[in-house]
Amino acid sequence: MRYSTIISLAALAGPALAYPRGRRQDAAAASSADVTVLRFAEALQHVESEFYKQAMAKFSAKEITDAGYASSELVLEQWNGIVKDEETHSTVLSDVITQLGAKPVEGCKLDFGAALDSVTSVAATARVVENVGVSAFLGAAHLIEDPSILTAAATILTVEARHQTVLNVFSGSGHAIPNAFDMGLKPNEVLAIAGGFVSGCDLGVGPALPALAITAGGAVGSKLEFSGAELNATSACHILAGGMAFSFVQPADNCMIPAELNLNGPIAVFITSDDQPLANNPRDRASNKVVAGPALVFVDPNAQAVPALVRKVDGVKLQSDSVASASAGSNTDASKQSETSVSSGNAGTSVSSGNSGNNNAESSGESKAAPVDAASKGGAPIVNDKMGKWGTVKASA
Repeated sequence: MRYSTIISLAALAGPALAYPRGRRQDAAAASSADVTVLRFAEALQHVESEFYKQAMAKFSAKEITDAGYASSELVLEQWNGIVKDEETHSTVLSDVITQLGAKPVEGCKLDFGAALDSVTSVAATARVVENVGVSAFLGAAHLIEDPSILTAAATILTVEARHQTVLNVFSGSGHAIPNAFDMGLKPNEVLAIAGGFVSGCDLGVGPALPALAITAGGAVGSKLEFSGAELNATSACHILAGGMAFSFVQPADNCMIPAELNLNGPIAVFITSDDQPLANNPRDRASNKVVAGPALVFVDPNAQAVPALVRKVDGVKLQSDSVASASAGSNTDASKQSETSVSSGNAGTSVSSGNSGNNNAESSGESKAAPVDAASKGGAPIVNDKMGKWGTVKASA
């Protein structure tokens, strides 16, 4: 039996799992891929905990309630709880990495910049960070070779998903659990979103993809505008969300969030050099045609009761109001309602930290996704004067 497996499980499961005294793990027993993933995960946990600690040190209870929260105590209680979890994860992962004969990532400098400008920016960034944390674990799962380490990592993933729900609630404008499926992001995609917060260290997972910032748009039916990507006649915009088998593709110079997709919650937006759809499965998704991104955008068509009770955000329509209106025989077009029910301050929340570009290369093969063929794949083509042949929905797996 590989001692590294026993150690990793014992450490991640806590004191309940006893480890036989006197045994030493074989440093060579753990694959380099497993160690790389563990080091990257530990670094991300440190980034998350430090972000919350700096936010709590900067803002007063009054500033939190002034941002629309019903109770500063409620917010601080949850932020403190998340910090405790992240620090525990970081400590345990560091111990496991050391026991496997490697060293945790060292020397990282963190700069959260404008993300700490206000309580509102903290809430928006924290929501992105927690969703990225979940996506990072999912996106790295296929890289882990030891099934026991994969299982142990999953015990952290489930806690990260709970944090994700808390921050969705704290948005005040969305759903606690907006989608039945999460989406995975590969390490270089994670760095495109969060890598700009980190400098001065080698995370070991390859260079970040170029960062993509959404400068306008975000509500259903609105046109997205970008910075960070040089567009040409063949540039394509890809929208990817949990549960989609392949990305929804449009021309990059006329990229919209279509009502036909009924999106709710986080979506990843990529810019690529051609119109080949990107696979949702991180294992099969090619990075070689990605020009910039992803950027993470939140589409909040309405607010559930719990988020609305926790935080008041002007202009947000409750989901219960929409349901009541529909049951009363309202003729309001659903897509128009989605577009107008989100306030401009919360529609399409997008955070881009820039990219650090300071890591070792991760190779990416060609995507296994074939060109869009709605008839053969069971998808429904969406053709209109804005999308033409580009807009096609792939059937969910």
